[in-house]
Amino acid sequence: MTETLTAQQNVALRTSTELTAAIAVAADAKSKKEEADKAVKRLEDKLTSLENLSTIEIPEEVASAYRNFYEDKSEANKDKLFDAVQTWWDNRDYSKENNYPVDDTVINDLSDLTKEQIANLSLYQAGLIQQVRKTIWGDSEILVTEDVVTAMKNITTAYSNMSNPDGDHLFSALTNDGTDTTHWKAENLGYIKAKPTTMSALYKGIYKSIINTFW
Repeated sequence: MTETLTAQQNVALRTSTELTAAIAVAADAKSKKEEADKAVKRLEDKLTSLENLSTIEIPEEVASAYRNFYEDKSEANKDKLFDAVQTWWDNRDYSKENNYPVDDTVINDLSDLTKEQIANLSLYQAGLIQQVRKTIWGDSEILVTEDVVTAMKNITTAYSNMSNPDGDHLFSALTNDGTDTTHWKAENLGYIKAKPTTMSALYKGIYKSIINTFW
């Protein structure tokens, strides 16, 4: 009788232990699910905010005129492209151009941006350029790599270390950017009048630089 009772007690103890473990696993699974749900929500919110940021919507008339001019740079095609851009410019939805990423971080020295700040600005610019390329050419593969961020950091440092009152290009900085994977054909120099400035102002400057390329 005692042996039977002991066996029952052992079974009951194992069952209790297994139940406790099962409850712990369930609680852990619930916690992980809640964390996963929160992560999904954060990503969804970020995606929504990105989708609501300023966009460059090029009409098909402009894209088609550009493709035609690219293939045949005749005066007639040049005039058609100019007219298409003019019509687009006169009828642009400016409300979509004033929703820049909000980041009030103060930037006192543009030559001393962190890699994270350079990456964020680069991703924003890449996203805008992708919109243009996708509309005109149907492709949109633009990548911002770690080497690109490193190269831009080095190029910026090179500019800050030189005397450049006339705002000339420093092609030696492009050639010697400190990486083996990036190769630069040209650059677009921009100017910020306000010092200090903010990240939001830099985002706006990037947008204006790209959109003004069409004019």
